[in-house]
Amino acid sequence: MEKKLLRDLKKKFPKKKFSLALVETTAEIQKETLIVNGKKIKYSWSPPIGELKEKEKVAYKRLLKWCVKGVKNIEWKEEVKSGKK
Repeated sequence: MEKKLLRDLKKKFPKKKFSLALVETTAEIQKETLIVNGKKIKYSWSPPIGELKEKEKVAYKRLLKWCVKGVKNIEWKEEVKSGKK
């Protein structure tokens, strides 16, 4: 599922580089987030996407939606910082 998520994001944002990273790991929980051009999005999720089953398409679609929202948020912040908006 990780490769599918990264591939789908690359289709939507071809000029960006994506990776996944664990942001919190304890004995009970692991949280994962998306890294876009070296910056973390503000959202994280648990369990990591690698633990999702192929049958959990609804969860995947929601995760993709939140990742897209996170990427757009980073883009917006960069535009504001550079004075484009």
